[in-house]
Amino acid sequence: MIGERLRWARMKRRYTQEQLYELSGVSVQDINRYENDKSGIKADKLKLLASALNVSSDYLLGLTDNPTPPDLASSLSMLEAEVITKMRREEYLDVIQAMTDKIRNHA
Repeated sequence: MIGERLRWARMKRRYTQEQLYELSGVSVQDINRYENDKSGIKADKLKLLASALNVSSDYLLGLTDNPTPPDLASSLSMLEAEVITKMRREEYLDVIQAMTDKIRNHA
């Protein structure tokens, strides 16, 4: 089931396995094995693939038929959204700066 859903989500976004690798960091070989149900998937790689494909890990696991992940954006503050965006871009010094600024403003 995971393989079928993983392939569906990748194809829906018109990603090749190589493009999904670039977005997720999960090797093409692993993606191929998962899509063909030749290998089980570990939680860390499931999380990376679900995030790159913008589907919930519950969907990939077959726990729900709704591929859309829960919408957290509506409940995030502007600072939280900024920090998440910067973390995803690996802009860690900017994250620290944003957090430091927030602490200074509360003191």
